[in-house]
Amino acid sequence: MGGTGSKALSSYQYYTTYTPNLYIGKGFNELPDSLRYLRPLAFTSVVGYDLYSNAATSNALEWSGSLQYSIPYLQEHVEDVGVPRPFRDMIPLVEFQMTTPTNRSAVPTTGTIDPGILWEGKYCQISLEASIPINGQTGPAVGGLFQVQVFIDDLFPKIFGHPIFFGDDDK
Repeated sequence: MGGTGSKALSSYQYYTTYTPNLYIGKGFNELPDSLRYLRPLAFTSVVGYDLYSNAATSNALEWSGSLQYSIPYLQEHVEDVGVPRPFRDMIPLVEFQMTTPTNRSAVPTTGTIDPGILWEGKYCQISLEASIPINGQTGPAVGGLFQVQVFIDDLFPKIFGHPIFFGDDDK
């Protein structure tokens, strides 16, 4: 929302961005037995269009996605191929995030391709990825992403993870 945030920041902007998104996902669990080792593959994508309330700023197409191979799915639903822990809880993936200006800009598409690995446990998820720029306008060097997500609804199921209003007790 425009006009919110610290005016002390040099990047402070006085306009609002609206981004309607389309979410797309496809798993491959319906493949025939001859291709059963491809069943753990999944593709996800988000496509959005940034509309700025500031006429001087270029609108942009935001497109991102991921290709993942779920070792937990392989072990539990396809075939137990004997992958030991902690590797059986890992998901190799490649993500990408791109921005393509659509008007009022001479900047080409910018973005990164992010290969990495994700480990998922009962109470948290940890991921590590490289962040590779697709061109010089994106940036000069490879970076990295490290993320930890804590599943508070699993840690505290009596407090979180159930409806706040109109739960089973309210029937």
